[in-house]
Amino acid sequence: MKYGYARVSTIDQKLESQIEQLKNAGAEEIFQE
Repeated sequence: MKYGYARVSTIDQKLESQIEQLKNAGAEEIFQE
């Protein structure tokens, strides 16, 4: 199983694009903050 981790450090950044890229890379479980 592949795990992914997404986070943003500024208000201008978006989690959605990171999550989409992680899913495309095969991540099955994604943690975000």
